Amino acid sequence: MKTGVGPSRSTRAGAMVAFIFLVGAGIFAIRLALGGADVTLSGGIPFLPHGMNQAVGRGVMGISGLACLALAMLAFRDVRGPRP
Repeated sequence: MKTGVGPSRSTRAGAMVAFIFLVGAGIFAIRLALGGADVTLSGGIPFLPHGMNQAVGRGVMGISGLACLALAMLAFRDVRGPRP
């Protein structure tokens, strides 16, 4: 039975692991999205030209990176614990 007001120690540790993972994934995705001509994304929609597929892929990666960083902020809030 939990008697404290804030999250337990294991919950905070799990939130820290999630924070580190999400920051890493977010930075990686944004790096791919903002990478120059040296970074090419494979796959795509078959009937779109290569340049448009690159733009769509970079857009999706950028949005995914921002979503990861937003979720990392929520995880950090759990790491920090309740405000006094």
